[in-house]
Order: sequence, then structure tokens, then C-alpha cells
Amino acid sequence: MSIKELPINKAKSIEFFRKSKDLIQKDTCYANSRIVLTEFYPDEFQNGTYRIGYGYYTSIKNGGFVRHCFIVDDKNEVIDVTAVYLDSEELFLQNEHLTYVCFAQLNTEQYAYAFIENDCHEDLKKPLQNKEREIPEYFDKKNYHVMLRDVINYLNFEPEIKYDNPETWTQEIKDNIELINQMIRDESSQK
Repeated sequence: MSIKELPINKAKSIEFFRKSKDLIQKDTCYANSRIVLTEFYPDEFQNGTYRIGYGYYTSIKNGGFVRHCFIVDDKNEVIDVTAVYLDSEELFLQNEHLTYVCFAQLNTEQYAYAFIENDCHEDLKKPLQNKEREIPEYFDKKNYHVMLRDVINYLNFEPEIKYDNPETWTQEIKDNIELINQMIRDESSQK
């Protein structure tokens, strides 16, 4: 599958949210998508009517995209219970800036294998790494921006960012490099 922008199905998102709201949590999109499909729609997940989608989304006009997990139906529409949970049903329905970029859609079997390959971590960082490498080029073409945290965590930046010729660095470049390196150090010390 190539990278695609997918439309949101707000009605289904709210329907799925209402059905699952006692089991899902804020800021756990990977678990939320799996829980909804395995607890409430296992047959549809099994037969491919619904798949788990991995990609990026934003809810703000010209905002930064964050890595995200959601459900994709057989019409290639996004069902996002986490976005409903983060706002409210009313705010979710009013939001005209929801944009979803999907780089992977997994059926039950694909998800199970990837989950195991990723040491049972639901972000599926390792198994989806090759597909996710296309995101920066796609975002450049669209003039989209990814939140720095996700660039570091998912788009494979090395722990220490270095440039070939330090003599040509501007102060802004030096400051940005130091900021990114400090974020990486902070993230590593939290683990």
C-alpha cells in the first residue's frame, strides 16, 4: 500500500466510541484501535471489513501531524475513537481540519505477526519501519509538518545528529541540533 490521505467517517467514529468508551483511554490510540476491533468487531476484523491503520493525523489547520493509529473500513474511511475521546462528540463533529495520512493497513493476521515481531508493543515501530520511511518525502511534497517528537521516535533519526561541515553552521542550526540532542537524551533517560 502506498501512502494515502483518507477521509474521516465521523458518524461511525462516534458510533464506535459510544460502544467502546468504557474500555478505551486517552492517549492510547494503538490500544484503543485494537480493543475496539477485537472486543466489538472481531468478525469484521477477521474478514477484512475493518483494518488497523497506522499513519499520522492532525486536528488543527496547518498543524503538525502526530503518529496515530485508527480503524480503516472497507470504503477506506477512517474511524477514530481516540479523536472523539480527546475532544468531545460535539467538538469532534465541528472540527473541519481532521486530516489522516495512512501508510499501513493491517488485517488480523498481519497485525498479529507484526505485534509479535515488535515484542508485543502496539506501536509496531520495527515491522512498519520500511513503510514509514516514505513519510518525510510525502510530507515535503504536501508541505506538511511532523511533530518533532515523532520525527525522533519513528522516522529513524540517529541519537546524535551531526552535519558534515560544522564551519558552515549558522547559530540557528547549532541551536536546533542541541535542542534535538537534548530531547533525545531526555527521552532516553526516561526509559
